[in-house]
Amino acid sequence: MVLVGCGGPAESRSAAHGVDPAQDRVSAHAISLYRVAVELCGGADVQRATAVAVDDDLVATVAHSLVGAKRVTVRSVDQRDIGATVVYLDADRDIALLRIDEPSARVAVLGPPAESGARVTIASFAEETGPTDKAAVIVDLVEATLDGRGRRAAIELDAAIEPGDSGAPVLDDRNRMVGMVFATARDEPTGWAVAALEIEAALEELDRSGPGEIPPAC
Repeated sequence: MVLVGCGGPAESRSAAHGVDPAQDRVSAHAISLYRVAVELCGGADVQRATAVAVDDDLVATVAHSLVGAKRVTVRSVDQRDIGATVVYLDADRDIALLRIDEPSARVAVLGPPAESGARVTIASFAEETGPTDKAAVIVDLVEATLDGRGRRAAIELDAAIEPGDSGAPVLDDRNRMVGMVFATARDEPTGWAVAALEIEAALEELDRSGPGEIPPAC
């Protein structure tokens, strides 16, 4: 099975097998979501991802969406551009933390380890549709890599993951964040999310070492 990162322009895909879209909850509005636009070096197309508030002035997204970044822009759901600085980047975990210039109103609460079979919601922020909920089911708890890099605690999802969903939080039935989407299977309704325990570890590392500004790639 081929895993691919799911950053990029939005394209529609069919619903996941075994998931009823009518059961989607409006979880995307229970936490502060952001849209990350990454202008790549060499004049390449802008790459997009979702980000979620994990502290008053910190948002989390996927590290792979920032590879080759020349400029990073963060946009709120009310279409305001907010200043942001990348202060933590871990390619092995595929986690990036950005410090933003204004506080978030609704910070995600990291939840306990996910359970196989649980119904969850992916809260994504597509530029075309705004905050959107997608129903999903946890298939298994696994260790996963992306492009052969970095084994991380992850969640396998039965879900219709679309380009641009990278960085979207996976929420349990109490709107607690149990993971963050980082990859999808090519031509299959299967996705993967880095587990919340990895995000918690990243936040702890940032607290210990302090923020470090990550220079642009070009």
